[in-house]
Amino acid sequence: MRSENSLKTGVILSYVNLLLGNIIPLVYTPIMLKMMGQNEYGLYTLSSSFISYLSLLNFGIGSAIIRYLTKYKVQKDKQGEENMFGLFTIIFWIISGIVIVGGIILSNLAPVFYSESLSGAELEKMQILVVMMSVNTAISFSYSTFTSVILTHERYITNQAFNILSTVAIPCLNLVMLYMGFQSIGLVMSSTFINILLFTLNVGYCLIKLKVRPRYNHLPLKLLKDIFKFSFWVFVANITGLLFNSTDKVIIGAVPSLGTAAVAIYNIGATFNDIVYKLTVNISSLLSPKLNAMVCENRSNKELTDVVIRVGRLQSYVVLLVVSGFIVFGKQFIRIWAGNGYEDSYWVALLMMIPASVPLIEGTALSIIMAQNRHRFRSIVYSGIAVLNVVTTMILVRYFGIIGAAFTTGMSNVIGQGLVMNWYYYKKIGLEMPRFWRNIGSLLPIPICMCIIGVILDRYIDYSAIPVFLAGVIAYTIIFAGLSWKFCMNTYEKDLIRVPIRNLMDKIFRFFR
Repeated sequence: MRSENSLKTGVILSYVNLLLGNIIPLVYTPIMLKMMGQNEYGLYTLSSSFISYLSLLNFGIGSAIIRYLTKYKVQKDKQGEENMFGLFTIIFWIISGIVIVGGIILSNLAPVFYSESLSGAELEKMQILVVMMSVNTAISFSYSTFTSVILTHERYITNQAFNILSTVAIPCLNLVMLYMGFQSIGLVMSSTFINILLFTLNVGYCLIKLKVRPRYNHLPLKLLKDIFKFSFWVFVANITGLLFNSTDKVIIGAVPSLGTAAVAIYNIGATFNDIVYKLTVNISSLLSPKLNAMVCENRSNKELTDVVIRVGRLQSYVVLLVVSGFIVFGKQFIRIWAGNGYEDSYWVALLMMIPASVPLIEGTALSIIMAQNRHRFRSIVYSGIAVLNVVTTMILVRYFGIIGAAFTTGMSNVIGQGLVMNWYYYKKIGLEMPRFWRNIGSLLPIPICMCIIGVILDRYIDYSAIPVFLAGVIAYTIIFAGLSWKFCMNTYEKDLIRVPIRNLMDKIFRFFR
C-alpha cells in the first residue's frame, strides 16, 4: 500500500514538475531570447545538439540498471543488489572519463563542420561550450546509478522532489548568469552547478537514508556479457533517438544559407514537441520498476495490456489537450511568447508533435518490451528509419529549409514508431493493440471537434491581445475537461481526481471542526 501511495504521489509530483517545467520557461525564455539574441541562442542550441552525441557513450547501459537491480530486490537479495550497484557505479565512472575526452575531441572537430556557416568568434565560443557541456554530461552520468537505485526502491516522491529542484533552480540561475553578462557560457555554468548539487543529494540519500551502498569486493563480472547484450539494442535505439532529435539541428547549422538563426527557429518549434514528450515519459519512467516486477512474475499479456490501456488513456487526455490546443492557439502563442521572426516554428512544431503523439500515448508498451528484453526489433527498425530521416533531411533542407527537416522527422515517426511498432506489439509480443486503440479512439471525437471549431473561430477572434488569448486558452481547457469528464472518463479515471479532492476536503473539515 505504501509503495502504491508513493507511486500515486510520485505521478502527481511528476506532473507538478512538468507544470513548473512548462510554466517557468514561459516567463524566462522570452527574456533569455531578448538578452541572448537569435544568433547566440542558436549557437547554444547548436552546441548542445553537437555535444548530445556524447550521451551515446552510456552504450544503453542506463536502461539496464533498473532491470537488474529490480531483479535482486524482488528476490530480497540485498548483497547481490549492492554488488550489482558497485559494478554499475564503476562502469559509469569509466564512461564519465570517456565523455570528457570525447568532448575535447568534438571541440577540435567543430571547425571541420562549421567553418563555412559560423564566424571565427562563434566557432571559438562553440568550442568552449562543447568542452563545458561534456563535463556537465560526465557529472550527470556519474550519479545516474544512484538515481536508479532510488527509483528501484520506489522512492518516487524523493526522485520527483530532486527533479522539481532542478526544474526550478536551473532557470533561476540562468537568469542570474544572463544578467551578469555570461550569455550561453553562463547557461552551461548554471546547469553544471545544479548537477553537482544533484550528485550530492542522490549519493547522500542512497547511503544515508536507504542504507544501500555500492560494494566492490564481489562484483558480478559474469553478468557483464548479459548486461552489454541487453544494452546493445538500447544503445542502437539511443543512436536512433539522437538522429531524430539532434541531427536535424546539426545539419541545419552546417548549411551556409541557414546558420544559427535557423537553428534557433527550428529549436523553438521542437521545444513544443519536447513538452508533449515530457507529458508522458514521466509516468512511463515511474512505472518501470512495477512493469519489471510484473514481467518477473510472468503476468499474462491481458494484464500487461490492461496496464498499457490504463496508462495510455491517462496520457491521451493530456496529449490530446495540448496538441489540439496548440493547433488552435499555437501560432498566436509563438508570436506573443518568442516575438517576431519565429513564425515557421509553428509548422515545425505541428509536423513533429502530431506524429510523435502515437508512440507517446503507447509508451508503456515500450517499457514492457524493455522489461522482457525483447527490444532488439525496435532498435533495428528505428535504425533504418533514422538513417532514412538523416538522408532525406540533408536533401530536403536545402530546398525547403527547416520545414523540410521537420517533415522528414514526422514521416519517419509515422512509419517506424506508428505502423511498424504497433504490428510488432500485437503480432510478436502479444499485446492486444486493437483493444488498446479502440479505447484511445473513443477519446478522439472531442478534441477533433473542438479543434475544428477552434480553427474556425480563430478567423473571427483576435487573440493578439494577451487577456483575450488567455481567456481563449482557459475556456478551451475547461470545455475539453468538462466534455471528457462527461463522455469519456471511466470510474477509475474520475476517482484519480475525486478521491484526492475528497480526502483534502475531509482533512480541512476535521481541522476546522
